[in-house]
Amino acid sequence: YIKNTPHLLFVIILSGIPWVIVAPFTIGLAPVYAVEVFDVGPTGLGTLLTAMGIGSVIATLILATFLDNYRKGPLILACIAVTLITLTIYSQSSSMGIAIPCLIIISGAMMVTNTITRATTQSMSDDKFRGRVSGFTWAISGLFPIGGLLSGILAKYLGAPGATLIAAGMLLSILVIILC
Repeated sequence: YIKNTPHLLFVIILSGIPWVIVAPFTIGLAPVYAVEVFDVGPTGLGTLLTAMGIGSVIATLILATFLDNYRKGPLILACIAVTLITLTIYSQSSSMGIAIPCLIIISGAMMVTNTITRATTQSMSDDKFRGRVSGFTWAISGLFPIGGLLSGILAKYLGAPGATLIAAGMLLSILVIILC
Protein backbone atom coordinates (compact mmCIF):
# COMPACT_ATOMS: atom_id res chain seq x y z
CA TYR A 1 0.00 0.00 0.00
CA ILE A 2 2.77 2.46 0.95
CA LYS A 3 4.81 1.61 -2.14
CA ASN A 4 1.79 2.16 -4.35
CA THR A 5 0.94 5.52 -2.74
CA PRO A 6 3.84 7.79 -3.81
CA HIS A 7 2.84 10.82 -1.73
CA LEU A 8 2.58 8.67 1.38
CA LEU A 9 5.94 7.03 0.67
CA PHE A 10 7.52 10.47 0.25
CA VAL A 11 6.17 11.67 3.61
CA ILE A 12 7.38 8.49 5.34
CA ILE A 13 10.85 8.95 3.83
CA LEU A 14 10.76 12.57 5.00
CA SER A 15 9.94 11.37 8.51
CA GLY A 16 13.25 9.49 8.58
CA ILE A 17 15.40 12.61 8.16
CA PRO A 18 15.42 13.59 11.84
CA TRP A 19 16.20 10.02 12.90
CA VAL A 20 19.03 9.34 10.47
CA ILE A 21 20.68 12.73 10.04
CA VAL A 22 19.78 15.06 12.89
CA ALA A 23 19.36 13.04 16.10
CA PRO A 24 22.55 10.95 15.78
CA PHE A 25 24.65 14.09 15.26
CA THR A 26 23.05 15.94 18.19
CA ILE A 27 21.82 13.43 20.77
CA GLY A 28 24.29 10.75 19.71
CA LEU A 29 27.34 13.01 19.73
CA ALA A 30 26.29 15.02 22.80
CA PRO A 31 28.73 13.14 25.09
CA VAL A 32 31.58 13.88 22.69
CA TYR A 33 30.64 17.56 22.54
CA ALA A 34 30.40 17.71 26.35
CA VAL A 35 33.85 16.21 26.87
CA GLU A 36 35.93 17.15 23.85
CA VAL A 37 34.41 20.39 22.53
CA PHE A 38 32.89 22.23 25.50
CA ASP A 39 34.89 20.51 28.30
CA VAL A 40 31.87 20.52 30.64
CA GLY A 41 31.71 16.89 31.75
CA PRO A 42 28.58 15.02 32.86
CA THR A 43 26.74 18.10 34.16
CA GLY A 44 27.26 19.87 30.85
CA LEU A 45 26.04 16.76 29.01
CA GLY A 46 22.87 16.90 31.09
CA THR A 47 22.49 20.56 30.18
CA LEU A 48 22.88 19.83 26.45
CA LEU A 49 20.29 17.05 26.57
CA THR A 50 17.95 19.17 28.69
CA ALA A 51 18.14 21.93 26.07
CA MET A 52 16.93 19.43 23.49
CA GLY A 53 14.06 18.40 25.74
CA ILE A 54 13.08 22.03 26.24
CA GLY A 55 13.07 22.61 22.48
CA SER A 56 10.84 19.59 21.91
CA VAL A 57 8.33 20.66 24.56
CA ILE A 58 8.18 24.29 23.39
CA ALA A 59 7.73 23.29 19.74
CA THR A 60 5.03 20.77 20.58
CA LEU A 61 3.13 23.31 22.66
CA ILE A 62 3.37 25.94 19.91
CA LEU A 63 2.31 23.46 17.25
CA ALA A 64 -0.63 22.20 19.29
CA THR A 65 -1.77 25.65 20.41
CA PHE A 66 -1.32 27.98 17.47
CA LEU A 67 -0.95 26.09 14.24
CA ASP A 68 -4.35 24.57 13.47
CA ASN A 69 -4.47 25.56 9.82
CA TYR A 70 -1.02 25.50 8.34
CA ARG A 71 0.56 24.37 5.14
CA LYS A 72 2.39 21.21 6.04
CA GLY A 73 4.86 21.05 3.14
CA PRO A 74 6.29 24.56 3.50
CA LEU A 75 6.46 24.15 7.28
CA ILE A 76 8.49 20.93 6.97
CA LEU A 77 10.79 22.59 4.41
CA ALA A 78 11.22 25.54 6.77
CA CYS A 79 12.07 23.16 9.62
CA ILE A 80 14.68 21.41 7.47
CA ALA A 81 16.18 24.78 6.50
CA VAL A 82 16.21 26.02 10.10
CA THR A 83 17.78 22.75 11.23
CA LEU A 84 20.42 23.01 8.50
CA ILE A 85 21.40 26.54 9.52
CA THR A 86 21.33 25.84 13.25
CA LEU A 87 23.20 22.54 12.90
CA THR A 88 25.92 24.40 11.00
CA ILE A 89 26.19 27.04 13.74
CA TYR A 90 26.19 24.33 16.42
CA SER A 91 28.98 22.43 14.66
CA GLN A 92 31.17 25.53 14.70
CA SER A 93 30.43 26.68 18.24
CA SER A 94 32.90 26.31 21.07
CA SER A 95 30.61 27.82 23.68
CA MET A 96 27.74 26.32 25.65
CA GLY A 97 26.06 29.72 25.39
CA ILE A 98 25.76 29.22 21.64
CA ALA A 99 25.19 25.46 21.75
CA ILE A 100 22.18 25.54 24.08
CA PRO A 101 19.95 27.80 21.93
CA CYS A 102 21.06 25.85 18.85
CA LEU A 103 20.00 22.57 20.41
CA ILE A 104 16.67 24.06 21.53
CA ILE A 105 15.96 25.17 17.95
CA ILE A 106 17.19 21.93 16.36
CA SER A 107 15.11 19.81 18.70
CA GLY A 108 12.05 21.98 18.18
CA ALA A 109 12.36 21.72 14.40
CA MET A 110 12.80 17.94 14.68
CA MET A 111 9.67 17.69 16.80
CA VAL A 112 7.61 19.76 14.37
CA THR A 113 8.81 17.61 11.47
CA ASN A 114 8.02 14.40 13.36
CA THR A 115 4.58 15.58 14.42
CA ILE A 116 3.57 16.81 10.99
CA THR A 117 4.87 13.79 9.09
CA ARG A 118 3.16 11.37 11.45
CA ALA A 119 -0.13 13.26 11.35
CA THR A 120 0.10 13.54 7.57
CA THR A 121 0.68 9.82 7.10
CA GLN A 122 -2.41 9.15 9.20
CA SER A 123 -4.57 11.58 7.26
CA MET A 124 -3.35 10.22 3.90
CA SER A 125 -3.94 6.57 4.79
CA ASP A 126 -7.08 4.59 4.05
CA ASP A 127 -8.86 3.51 7.22
CA LYS A 128 -8.07 -0.16 6.67
CA PHE A 129 -4.31 0.53 6.43
CA ARG A 130 -3.98 3.30 9.03
CA GLY A 131 -2.67 1.07 11.85
CA ARG A 132 -0.08 -0.60 9.66
CA VAL A 133 1.05 2.72 8.19
CA SER A 134 1.34 4.11 11.72
CA GLY A 135 3.47 1.15 12.76
CA PHE A 136 5.69 1.59 9.74
CA THR A 137 6.05 5.30 10.46
CA TRP A 138 7.15 4.54 14.03
CA ALA A 139 9.56 1.89 12.73
CA ILE A 140 11.39 4.63 10.81
CA SER A 141 12.68 5.95 14.15
CA GLY A 142 14.49 2.62 14.41
CA LEU A 143 16.92 3.98 11.81
CA PHE A 144 18.57 6.07 14.54
CA PRO A 145 21.35 3.47 15.07
CA ILE A 146 22.29 3.63 11.37
CA GLY A 147 22.74 7.38 11.71
CA GLY A 148 24.56 6.74 14.97
CA LEU A 149 27.03 4.47 13.22
CA LEU A 150 27.61 7.10 10.55
CA SER A 151 28.02 9.90 13.11
CA GLY A 152 30.44 7.79 15.14
CA ILE A 153 32.60 6.91 12.16
CA LEU A 154 32.69 10.51 10.96
CA ALA A 155 33.41 11.81 14.48
CA LYS A 156 36.30 9.37 14.83
CA TYR A 157 38.04 10.79 11.77
CA LEU A 158 36.78 14.39 11.66
CA GLY A 159 35.85 15.10 15.26
CA ALA A 160 32.30 15.81 16.42
CA PRO A 161 32.17 19.30 14.87
CA GLY A 162 33.34 18.01 11.48
CA ALA A 163 30.85 15.14 11.58
CA THR A 164 28.03 17.53 12.48
CA LEU A 165 29.02 19.86 9.66
CA ILE A 166 28.78 16.92 7.24
CA ALA A 167 25.29 16.18 8.60
CA ALA A 168 24.36 19.79 7.80
CA GLY A 169 25.73 19.22 4.29
CA MET A 170 23.56 16.10 3.94
CA LEU A 171 20.54 18.15 5.02
CA LEU A 172 21.41 20.77 2.42
CA SER A 173 21.55 18.06 -0.25
CA ILE A 174 18.17 16.70 0.83
CA LEU A 175 16.65 20.18 0.82
CA VAL A 176 17.94 20.82 -2.71
CA ILE A 177 16.60 17.46 -3.90
CA ILE A 178 13.18 18.16 -2.36
CA LEU A 179 13.03 21.62 -3.88
CA CYS A 180 14.00 20.30 -7.31
